[in-house]
Amino acid sequence: MARKRGAVREEIYQQITMILAGSGSVPASEIVRTIARKHRKVTGDDAAYWQWLGEKQLGIEVRAAVNKYGKGEEATAQLSLAGFQRLQTHYAIERGNQPWFVALEDMTDDEILGKVSEYEMNIIGNTQHRDELMKYYLQRASAKIALERPPL
Repeated sequence: MARKRGAVREEIYQQITMILAGSGSVPASEIVRTIARKHRKVTGDDAAYWQWLGEKQLGIEVRAAVNKYGKGEEATAQLSLAGFQRLQTHYAIERGNQPWFVALEDMTDDEILGKVSEYEMNIIGNTQHRDELMKYYLQRASAKIALERPPL
């Protein structure tokens, strides 16, 4: 099962890579349909149910892959727009309550500003997380020092 899941994830990433090569935009559901068409070997009275269920699970996997694609140093470098260090050629965005993998030039101004806002919220959240982690560290260090002091 884990091997099959890994193969499906690889197929998902191949589809995303093909989209990148074409410089296009596509809803995640199109990636699901493309992959699902290749795997229609389910037979029996309940084949339709298992195909439906498979597509639902595939949709979950594709959504996760689209949202994760381009994360990390190596992937970010591959997706970077020429002349920029971090600006990507494609972004995962929501359109009509569905994830899309959209070329930057196809994004609306509102979608670009939405990404800007998303990154600003990440900065705020990361700053708060850093501050709380440092506070915890200092409290713990202070408690250790207090425990190590000999009584007067």
